[in-house]
Amino acid sequence: MPAAFPSFVLADDDPLLIAAKGALEEAFGREIPVRRWEFATDGGHLMAAGIPCIGFGPGDETLAHTNQERVPIAQLTEAALGYAALAAKLATP
Repeated sequence: MPAAFPSFVLADDDPLLIAAKGALEEAFGREIPVRRWEFATDGGHLMAAGIPCIGFGPGDETLAHTNQERVPIAQLTEAALGYAALAAKLATP
């Protein structure tokens, strides 16, 4: 039986990952680490459908999907900038 939320991964040299990392680093003016998320997302379903997916977002992953989940306003503000940078860089013409 398949997992309810299948895992997914992009190679370190995947062009989408490289472009997204570059867009975020340019927007934030600092290095952005690439790492594995330890919680469920719908990204695996997208990848299974042939749609490349990256994860980006604010918050503490140890609190994700719990009754203690919360996100500081400063992280929401920064995430909005990141989403705009990703949309501008990754949008297809």
